Amino acid sequence: MPFLHDSIYNAPPRSRGLRVLIMRRWPRGVRKDRVDEWFPDAAPSLDLLERYQDGTLSFEKFATRYETEVRMRAGVLEHLRELERAHGTVVLLCWERPPKRCHREVLARLLDKPAGGKGTR
Repeated sequence: MPFLHDSIYNAPPRSRGLRVLIMRRWPRGVRKDRVDEWFPDAAPSLDLLERYQDGTLSFEKFATRYETEVRMRAGVLEHLRELERAHGTVVLLCWERPPKRCHREVLARLLDKPAGGKGTR
């Protein structure tokens, strides 16, 4: 699987893949050398994230709305796919720790679909 996902606090090693932080804001207490690229445009809007975190939205509704947001942002999916082509495995990172579900799993699933299509690559 070319797109993995993890918590930034699990400090995945560089050998696991290119580490891309997909958060709007830099997480507290995290050194810059723990990521290879910070890509805030791949994160959910702050409003959408707050609504999910406060329980206003179920994960399913959050995931649907986040997917719509990402698809509307020109170049986000293509940029991440370019990183995968250039570096092999890409590890999508955010602050959330498993087992809580998070936008990085939605994004990984989206990226594993063929560009412009449905299903798996």
